[in-house]
Amino acid sequence: MGRRKKMLIRRPLLSPRSLLEQEPRGSIAVTVGWMLTILATAGSMIAAGLFLWIRRSFVFAPEPAKVLAILPGVFTFIAATTGIVCLVLTVAVYRVRRDRPPASITFVAVLVGLLPIVTMLLLAMRR
Repeated sequence: MGRRKKMLIRRPLLSPRSLLEQEPRGSIAVTVGWMLTILATAGSMIAAGLFLWIRRSFVFAPEPAKVLAILPGVFTFIAATTGIVCLVLTVAVYRVRRDRPPASITFVAVLVGLLPIVTMLLLAMRR
């Protein structure tokens, strides 16, 4: 006797039009801004680490060395600013959206948002 396969009930795929009907435009705008702040914060921290590595790895003339000494701090400050905005938008996304974002993305967003703030605190304590 053959086995019968169970019928799967599939949800229809959401088209952009049905997504707009399901979520208000404001919540989509907040979500896009949230994702952009995550990327900006991570990019700024990567740039700060890259400039710090370049400054410590290579020997430069005095003028470029002064510029390279400033850049890691500037990018860390930019990352901290966008990180704070990212944390605020994380709360806003949970309040505005009907459909919650995945927990893994929220975890990464909070981690990326806190990383530059913790880095600045550790650097301040070191001095």
